[in-house]
Amino acid sequence: MLSRTADCIYWMSRQIERAENYARLLDVLYQMSLLPGVLDREALRAPLTISGTEALFLSQGELLTIDNLMRFCTLNPRNPSSIYSCLKTARENAHVVRGSITGEMWETINATWLELRDMNRERQSAQGYRHFLDWVKERSHLFRGVTFGTIRRNQAFNFSRLGSFLERADNTLRILLVQASSVTEGISSWEILLRSLSAMESYREIYRDRMVYEDVAELLLLDVSFPRSLHACVMEASQTLELINGLAGLDTRRICAELLANLRYNRISNVLASGLAQALINYLATLSSLGSSVQSAYLEGV
Repeated sequence: MLSRTADCIYWMSRQIERAENYARLLDVLYQMSLLPGVLDREALRAPLTISGTEALFLSQGELLTIDNLMRFCTLNPRNPSSIYSCLKTARENAHVVRGSITGEMWETINATWLELRDMNRERQSAQGYRHFLDWVKERSHLFRGVTFGTIRRNQAFNFSRLGSFLERADNTLRILLVQASSVTEGISSWEILLRSLSAMESYREIYRDRMVYEDVAELLLLDVSFPRSLHACVMEASQTLELINGLAGLDTRRICAELLANLRYNRISNVLASGLAQALINYLATLSSLGSSVQSAYLEGV
């Protein structure tokens, strides 16, 4: 497969996953804003810091409120990291590689874009932020299901999965970092975090009703049976890289294998020895190195 085609498919899937994950993060913050005294300024800054758009937001001269943040991060076309921009970029990438993806995949992403393009602030306000964010998540789920159910298990499928799992791993770390940096153990917003990642049922199945941040971290970082955990995402990425293969990807597979071994054979007490926030920062740095290696090994060149 040409690097250009692989690049478009990889980023198509990453951008769709990113839009969903951004919706999940915003949903967490919006729900936290409804709890008195839980949401502080640092938590509000988190989406801007994560996406590198804080300077752009401040240049608009608006106060940092939950409403202004939601408008900036959802429908603002001037924000390159908004949900609007993510889905627009995903659709553009899909258009480039229409011959390498199925018709159903293209129709799903194109229909999503057309509906989003017709969305405005008045319609969003009338429906409510949570309705819009749920719609974004549902469209991402639909695209993922259509992809899994219609495309051959070829390199296009592999690069699509690789993009999705690396983006999902990144999101789990970042959304957990927001929580670790803004609240303390025992506050009910840990439950909101779990619900935003569809993890509440899994958490209660394992840990029952107690809500302890060490247990939350263990589920979201080390539990390979939970599909949005870092461990599960890295395992899927590692298996996908083995299917892509190629001498150019040796370093990429090594980075991924080392991270997978760390997660497979570690204990949460060791992970948290330097503090949850620092552990998440370290994992994010490794994941960034892995992403850069994927880019240079497979997606750049002819």
